Amino acid sequence: MYEEAVAKVEKLKTAKPIVIIRNEVLDLIAKVVGKKGRLDLPIMKGEFISKISKRENLQSEQFMTAFVTKNNISTFEELNSFIKENKEKYSQISKERKNDFAEVERLEELQNLYAEFLPYKKIKAKSKSLKGFEKIRYDKDHKSDFEQYKITREALYSNLKDGAKPTPKVWSTDISKHNTSLETTRTKYSKVVTELAYSEVLEYNRKNLEREQQNDRHQPSQNRKKEHDI
Repeated sequence: MYEEAVAKVEKLKTAKPIVIIRNEVLDLIAKVVGKKGRLDLPIMKGEFISKISKRENLQSEQFMTAFVTKNNISTFEELNSFIKENKEKYSQISKERKNDFAEVERLEELQNLYAEFLPYKKIKAKSKSLKGFEKIRYDKDHKSDFEQYKITREALYSNLKDGAKPTPKVWSTDISKHNTSLETTRTKYSKVVTELAYSEVLEYNRKNLEREQQNDRHQPSQNRKKEHDI
């Protein structure tokens, strides 16, 4: 029995110590929630927080812990790296979506201008197909339409690139392509915005907790000064 006990002691001496790795980000969440019941949101909403509709999720211990765990964030240094990486993703996705939105808007405007021009184009074409007295009478009856032909044609062609001709079918195809692209990037955009909003909340709570702890440390000395003055 004695020899067995000695062997166990020797084994414990040579065993490697168990290192407990703490997650300082989860610790922060626990401290703030333990003190206030939920995470704080900044009064002046951040760039990404302002894009979130259900902001109560950003204050939830459950949702925030899931975010940190899912992304394997254990230090604030890792959080900063995560923010930098995802801001680059956000910039790229935003650029793509901005271009798609702009192209859809431009092409839809061309469709509208073409729709306004088309009736007068048909009137002009019919006038060219007529001859003699019939043409004279037709042109007289559509004098105001010819004026509208000039106005709507100028409005349309001034919006076409480098003297290009109207291509309504191509416009429709291109609009569909850009809308498909927007639908494809919508999920990616939503994900990166949400995760950057969570990151903003964590950064705010870290700084806010540090400020509160600093104030708490100064409070006893201030109280002693007041007592001394009395």
